[in-house]
Amino acid sequence: MSNNIQTLYSELKDKVNPTRLKEISIDIISKFKNRDDEYFVQFAKLIGVDSFNENINRIFAKIIQIYHPDKFTIINNEIESVYKNNKYEDLLRLKNIYLIDYKSLQTIITYDYIRKEDRAYSEDDFAYAEYDFDGEDIFNDAEYDNAIEDSVYPREYGFAEAVNHLFFGNLDYTLSASDLRNIDGELDLSDYEINDLAGIENCINTTILNLSGNNIIKIYQLSALSRLKSLFLSENSIEDISGLNSLALLQEIDLSFNNIEDISVLLELPELKYVNVIHNPLKDKTVINKLLKKGVIVIY
Repeated sequence: MSNNIQTLYSELKDKVNPTRLKEISIDIISKFKNRDDEYFVQFAKLIGVDSFNENINRIFAKIIQIYHPDKFTIINNEIESVYKNNKYEDLLRLKNIYLIDYKSLQTIITYDYIRKEDRAYSEDDFAYAEYDFDGEDIFNDAEYDNAIEDSVYPREYGFAEAVNHLFFGNLDYTLSASDLRNIDGELDLSDYEINDLAGIENCINTTILNLSGNNIIKIYQLSALSRLKSLFLSENSIEDISGLNSLALLQEIDLSFNNIEDISVLLELPELKYVNVIHNPLKDKTVINKLLKKGVIVIY
């Protein structure tokens, strides 16, 4: 066994270095930019990262924080500690993570990813009618007018509707402010087409919040969620994040695919460890350097 431990240790010390971590990170970031969901599902499975019912933003955040070059010292110290304690299984686990053959991962693209602002529709997408058993159109004039109005002037879909749908589906029940205050832990409202966060300020015990893939513009209500540790806001239409300065416990935030120009407020968050700002029109890139100097992993 001792020979096996020495062999594993030597291999890890020889091959796990900042250059390799950088190469893996570049590949991961490239796949994230291309929204390659299948790649991340396979990757997570291979290294034992839980990806069940997780969207690409959450999986990416977990994986990139394992391989980012800034983690090299921590990784190296773990290798040394495991070796000194003669733990063969742990060395093998580290090998399976850091010496993974990531280039051999085969991805299966089942759809063409289209950014929200680039979506295009043909007439066929709207050519839908329902008929009764006699072949008659079941829409009356009022229903037809409402359908046309909804397609031209879509109704707002807010946080309240989304959270009620999440917990109660079609049941006729509305969560009260007291109910919302009792929601602790994680709240995942990704891909609900939310454009209004009114009411979310009551979720004061939520620690992980996923609002990715919505139509959110303003996020000032999030300033009340002082217990947040993880916040995912990817793929929205957010421009101003100044209201996040009160989130003193926040450790990770995903702001990718938005319209944010100024992220200087992130410098005020003392516990911040991970930031993703890919695909934002940032004006002052010096903020990124300041975050990096503070030891924050920044994906940009």
